[in-house]
Amino acid sequence: MAAFAGPFFPLADTRSPVLICLALVVVMAFGHGAAFGPPAAFYAELFSARVRCSGVSIDDQAGSVVLGGFTPMPATSVILWSGGPSWSLMLLVAAGALVAAATRVAAPETFRRSSWTRSRAGPLRAARRVRRRSRRRTEIPGGQVGGFPAGQ
Repeated sequence: MAAFAGPFFPLADTRSPVLICLALVVVMAFGHGAAFGPPAAFYAELFSARVRCSGVSIDDQAGSVVLGGFTPMPATSVILWSGGPSWSLMLLVAAGALVAAATRVAAPETFRRSSWTRSRAGPLRAARRVRRRSRRRTEIPGGQVGGFPAGQ
């Protein structure tokens, strides 16, 4: 989103409805997906499957309350401090992008970590154990083995 702040705010400063609509369409078409797609996959890997929905929801709601509630105050202060030009808002967006990048660097790596089980033996061994359990054939009352009629 920080990359789109540079062109967006000067286009909004023109006060031309056509240019403002063009800026909004470009930001929503390209910036919105780029800003919200990767974090969704990252959050899904960050929490175990047992608490994933609650973890992602709490994280999302807390971020919305903190950033959505307080961002208008510093934005208004920055505009008043600078005398009204949009470059001050671009700096505010860039500062937010730096904070987001710093938190991403500080977050734990989730590659090759099992999201289903936690084990002291390590995530790969736990994932193998889950796969072995899922391959076992179970007897089901009524002459069925693993959900299929016996003999097939």
